[in-house]
Amino acid sequence: MKLNKSDPFRKEKIMGLIFVTPLLVGFLVFSAYPLVSSIYLSFTDYNIYTKPNFIGFQNYINLLNDARFWKIMKNTVLYVAGNVPLQVVLSLLLANLLNKKLRGITIFRTAFYIPVITSWVAAGVTLRWILASEVGLLNTLLWSIFHVKGPAWLMDPRWAMISVIMANVWKGVGFNTMLYLAGLQDIPEEINDAALVDGTTKIQRFFYITIPLLRPTTFFVSAMAIINSFQVFDNVYVMTGGGPMDATRVIVYHLYQVGFLFLRMGEASAIAWVLFVIIFSISYFRWRQSGGGYYA
Repeated sequence: MKLNKSDPFRKEKIMGLIFVTPLLVGFLVFSAYPLVSSIYLSFTDYNIYTKPNFIGFQNYINLLNDARFWKIMKNTVLYVAGNVPLQVVLSLLLANLLNKKLRGITIFRTAFYIPVITSWVAAGVTLRWILASEVGLLNTLLWSIFHVKGPAWLMDPRWAMISVIMANVWKGVGFNTMLYLAGLQDIPEEINDAALVDGTTKIQRFFYITIPLLRPTTFFVSAMAIINSFQVFDNVYVMTGGGPMDATRVIVYHLYQVGFLFLRMGEASAIAWVLFVIIFSISYFRWRQSGGGYYA
């Protein structure tokens, strides 16, 4: 940007630079510098106490040869595969139900959105009590109503990941429902009215009109659900701590422990960049598949 004295907009440009400078400094200090540092640290054995020594691709080689890391990646993929479809399908179905013009419908919309603004700490502690094996509310209801003995949800490796997925769906479905609800309300009523005159059923209008017109919303919801699922941490940290027997240990929780508990910052940086490559690759593939992001 040139600031010639003869420039009639010189003062405006100076004022613009003054207003942009704090944001630029904040970006350089809190985003750009840590980003570049993490790239360098991923090629070192940095452990906070000693100076980082350059070791090349050794951290990445160790990850590829680590059987536990591959188990963690498997857990993460299972979490994504279970969470994303449920989020998308349930959000779409709930949005259709909440799109009715009924008296008091705003109360139901608010009720479904409340879990979204609830802290994961409070929600996680409550869900741990609900899913407790002996005195939990869910198992108590299963026994008292159906005479079925419920499993040890969070203590059984077969059920722990399912429990974490159910908890995340419960907490996140409200946000995606509101997105779908906005998309539904943006569909012109004339289209459905014309289809109704042609004798179509509700199911036919849902599959041949509603879903195609919601493709941009579905693209956004699914893309964000995939990204957030790969970055899951809060509910695992609060509910299971990665257990039992590493059944719910996902990549971000593993990164947290390696970096901030064991202080192996070089290895943690390598894990972070592996995660970045995975998320970027999937997001880019999803974007190209959708024709540039507008149609899914």
